[in-house]
Amino acid sequence: MENMLLAEAIQSISECTLFVTFLISVVLYLVCGFVIVCLVPNLGNKLILLGVLTGAAALVFAVTMATGASLAWVLIFAAFFLVFYGATKFSQ
Repeated sequence: MENMLLAEAIQSISECTLFVTFLISVVLYLVCGFVIVCLVPNLGNKLILLGVLTGAAALVFAVTMATGASLAWVLIFAAFFLVFYGATKFSQ
């Protein structure tokens, strides 16, 4: 009985830690995205940096939220598109 209570407490702490990690990553994503949009003058460089940032956010999302693996794949594809589009269309 005591072991079950201890296991539940450890599980709830780990879930809370993952949720806090997820919230911190969301805030960092928004802050970094705002800085990139406001301070980077070239549109191609903005798209490339936002793509790299989106890819990193997708990896963090996949690690912290076990049920969100399919959404993480969508974010990875969006990141690939942003990097590819920024590198090909605006590199002249």
